Amino acid sequence: MHTEDGQKESKTDYRSLFENDYIIMFLLDPETADIVDANSAACNFYGYSRDEFLSKKILDISASSPEELIDDLNKAKHETKNHFFYEHKLANGNLHHVEVHLFPVLVDSKYLLYSVVRSIVERNRNCSNLLQSQMKYRMLADATFEAILIHDNGVILESNKAIKKILGYDSRTIIGKNLLKMVIHPDCVEKVMSNISSGYSKPYEVYCIKKDETIVPVEILAHNIAYNGKNVRVAAIRDISDRKLAEKKIKEYYEKLELKNQELDEALIKAEVATRTKSEFLANMSHEIRTPMNGVIGMTTLLIETELSEEQQQYVNTIQTSGEALLELINDILDISKIEAGKLEFEHLAINLNDIFEELGLLLGVKANDNGIELICSPEPDVPTNIVADPSRLKQILINLAGNAIKFTHNGEVVVTASIISESDSDVTLRFSVKDTGIGIPEDKLNLLFDKFSQVDTSTTRNYGGTGLGLAISRELVEQMDGTIGVNSEAGKGSEFWFQIRFDKHSEIKSVRKHCSRIEDVRVLIVDDNKSSRSLLTKTLSSWGLDVEEAEDGPAAVIALSEAHESQKPFTVALIDMDMPKMDGEYLARIIKSDSRNSEISLVVLSSAIPHSDSWSVLNSYFETYITKPVRTSDLCSKLYSVVHEGAQLPEQQSQDDDSDINKFKNTGAKILLVEDNVVNQQVALGMIKKLGLNADIVNNGLEAIEAFKSPEYDLVFMDVQMPKMNGMEATKKIRIIEASTSSHIPIIAMTAHAMKDDRKHCLEAGMDDYISKPIKIQSLIHTLDYWLIKKQDMAEKDTSSSVKEKETDLIFDSKLLMDNTMNDLELSRRVISIFLNNAPRQLENLKNSIQNQSEDIVEKAHTFKGATASVGGMSLSKYVAEIEAEARSGNSVNIGSLRKKVPELERRYETLVEELKKL
Repeated sequence: MHTEDGQKESKTDYRSLFENDYIIMFLLDPETADIVDANSAACNFYGYSRDEFLSKKILDISASSPEELIDDLNKAKHETKNHFFYEHKLANGNLHHVEVHLFPVLVDSKYLLYSVVRSIVERNRNCSNLLQSQMKYRMLADATFEAILIHDNGVILESNKAIKKILGYDSRTIIGKNLLKMVIHPDCVEKVMSNISSGYSKPYEVYCIKKDETIVPVEILAHNIAYNGKNVRVAAIRDISDRKLAEKKIKEYYEKLELKNQELDEALIKAEVATRTKSEFLANMSHEIRTPMNGVIGMTTLLIETELSEEQQQYVNTIQTSGEALLELINDILDISKIEAGKLEFEHLAINLNDIFEELGLLLGVKANDNGIELICSPEPDVPTNIVADPSRLKQILINLAGNAIKFTHNGEVVVTASIISESDSDVTLRFSVKDTGIGIPEDKLNLLFDKFSQVDTSTTRNYGGTGLGLAISRELVEQMDGTIGVNSEAGKGSEFWFQIRFDKHSEIKSVRKHCSRIEDVRVLIVDDNKSSRSLLTKTLSSWGLDVEEAEDGPAAVIALSEAHESQKPFTVALIDMDMPKMDGEYLARIIKSDSRNSEISLVVLSSAIPHSDSWSVLNSYFETYITKPVRTSDLCSKLYSVVHEGAQLPEQQSQDDDSDINKFKNTGAKILLVEDNVVNQQVALGMIKKLGLNADIVNNGLEAIEAFKSPEYDLVFMDVQMPKMNGMEATKKIRIIEASTSSHIPIIAMTAHAMKDDRKHCLEAGMDDYISKPIKIQSLIHTLDYWLIKKQDMAEKDTSSSVKEKETDLIFDSKLLMDNTMNDLELSRRVISIFLNNAPRQLENLKNSIQNQSEDIVEKAHTFKGATASVGGMSLSKYVAEIEAEARSGNSVNIGSLRKKVPELERRYETLVEELKKL
């Protein structure tokens, strides 16, 4: 409570301050925002007479919003903040940046706000007087959180009242006392004295002793000023106890964090060891599973080439497709590891989307038939199928989604299709949809679907099995292909899984449409109780130019046939589903053929299963042929073509492994050594090699390979990597040692069932020239043999024929060319050589590193080095580097092994050139 004497003292202090005509001061009423008093300095600054100024509110002279000003006045009134910055309006309309200090003062029993205004614009003028004024003001501004005092070599001359909050001393009683003896801790006195004598003006920390003898950490910021005609120090003292406590806590936290980081480092090391162990396990597991899979897929590949009935051909195709699907399942397991490691890789190949859907239908058709459901699997007819994609990844996603749909659908259908979202000349965005009539998914469980190892609920796991990896892998694959994936579902009503991806287009497309255009204008009746199946068949056939009608069952088909005859537009072909309620396909066929008007119509049965020979002998009386469901576009086209053209075969595109490919190696006379420990794999590889017109000697391990290598001369070695006694890596290294003494080099092609990222790199580092993965596919074998037995041989012959010319024409150092380039300036030539000798070692090393590491910048590094060597007349080296550039630019992956063989000759030519250049 303020006493009457205190009020008088406050009023007296306030009036005495107003007598200073160089400090802008006025009083505010915080309740009304009225300006109630002002000194002459304020009236002069703002450009008003005293009466004019006192008629204003603070809102009239401030550019700030009323809300902001009222909030600031309340803060000042309650002493939570007293220091503000504003733009104030002068009488002439100009805005002026000012610094304002507000603090409450009791005048005539009412609390007003005492305002001290300082022009920020004039801050740098009259520095000494303004600084002195600022210090006087700060001594008056008791609401500040800093203790401010002026001292002369430690003797306190003036102080503000805030010193009581900081150190506990009254501002009036401390005047004349020695700061160093009274306040500063003895351990800090020397530091403070040193800063006083040197005029130190940056913040520093010391300890002070409060009046109650407690020790408190403070921060001092001091400056030299002129005060009453002499140089003194003004110091601001701030209590930093809270900051020190915070720093202590931060330090403790940092120490804990350091300890935690050490623990994390140790855990990371353990995790890396575990990851390596996992990768090694996955690689070994992959090898062990792939080895028998090589036998399954390889033998079926050979079996397909033998004479088989159509039924046997279907069985073998299913076996091979299933084997390949199992192989892809193994790859799925490996993909989890690759995804987690961020090392998932994608191919960009020109594919036909129809092939993906046909393989999918062939693979999942049997499973759908076993479940008693209809599988419809085909893109919309208007979808461009000439896209650039990774076929295995795209098929992997579709198999995961469609396989799940079949698993969870007990009756009805699963429809797999693709439609256009947007299209341009160069690209297309497709929406793939897998829609089923299965059990559906509750809305509250949808967010679990794409998590790894998650199922909708435990009963689902018991009833249907599965690891929960399929959808998680699908999501990762779609997102890494810059696509989106989602699901629409309702419990008990089925689900639709969809994903959307943009693909580039390509021009290499084998379309069945141009062949099926030869059966356009043919009238076709589709009889199928499944609406989705009818709709897709209608769209497809209509896009080929056929006249199509639909019938949903047998009676509707009979009516349609009758109406067609009455309108004299009979049907040429009827596609009839075998499994229809009330009247199945066989019964309908009997009714149709019993009508003499239908004697010319050809009937084709649609069946989810391949008819057995006994059942087909009966059906053959009515049907021309059969098409298995899900209907494949190519099968539909070829069967219709054959029916319409009385058994003629559909003209086929020449396959990649046609007679020209198969017979191209017969005349090479190549001797091949096959190193393989597994008997089944030996037979598969040997069967494929023989099919290509070649033969091979077989040995069982690396030791036998070395012995075989010592006697006859082989043109090529296929070397299995993992074998007993001596593996392929060690055998290759020893063969290369033997070759070093003979200056010969035989191509060694690695064969491995390992599927990890660095396998190819490790094989090449061991001295192998190329890499072929198991299970071996005939096209991969053709490609490899074509390069190493034919193309590489042609390159070698060209090199041999040109070597003599090179020796005659390619100078190590063409000094005439260099002198011509430098206009016969010898000194300039020497400077060019000096620059080359400084830069060439780095350029050579960059090129060698790129070759060794199989980097993508080999062409760039070779091109740079080629130009540099040519500029100094190093023609032999320049041409050799040009060969490296050309071979790398060809893009053939098998060239990397041969490029590494060029490095020694590259180094030799460089060293020879350097010797010649130094002579100049």
